[in-house]
Amino acid sequence: MAGACLVENLIDEEAAESLRAFLGTCPIPVAAPDALTASYWATFEAPTNPVEQLIAVLRRAPALDAVLRHSVGAEWWWQDTDETDPPKVFHTDCNLCFRDGAAERSYPDWSSVLYLTDTGGATAIFHREEVLASWPRTGRYLLFPGSHLHCVLFPEERQHFERMTLLINWWTHEPHGLCNLAAYLGEPSSCAASVARWGTIGIY
Repeated sequence: MAGACLVENLIDEEAAESLRAFLGTCPIPVAAPDALTASYWATFEAPTNPVEQLIAVLRRAPALDAVLRHSVGAEWWWQDTDETDPPKVFHTDCNLCFRDGAAERSYPDWSSVLYLTDTGGATAIFHREEVLASWPRTGRYLLFPGSHLHCVLFPEERQHFERMTLLINWWTHEPHGLCNLAAYLGEPSSCAASVARWGTIGIY
């Protein structure tokens, strides 16, 4: 698919475990009173937690520079689902807020998914007549234009699973109403230092 980027083995299992542990204790983001989007915002300077460290590493990665060079920050949140949860329906990522009594919607330049487990349904992306499906694999990173419709499919087999993903949207302006995770209890763990290597990059 034009514009989509798939990176294998972006992080190793140790780094994925660090992220899973961090997200398991991270406070759920809360939307501002005049906003409907509940997620965190991170710039690329002075990261204070493992997710912000990873975002800073991605922004500096030569392999993604052509795509992310104009980004000023990243929006992030996570999803942790199992077989009792319905798959994510068709949608396009957006920031929704209210200004002067009217809803205002804006879209990220790039959406992305970092898989932290190996199980669950695939992410399906749709653009015109093209469809791209990416199945969960720990360390796999999927980057695609923020304007593309996408969803999560049912898994191939109906059995117990945990599907955990870190979602990162890249913006050329700071969207309204996002949270800043400025402080985290205890010393920030160095997840970014555990980023194993850039794997095979496929452009579709």
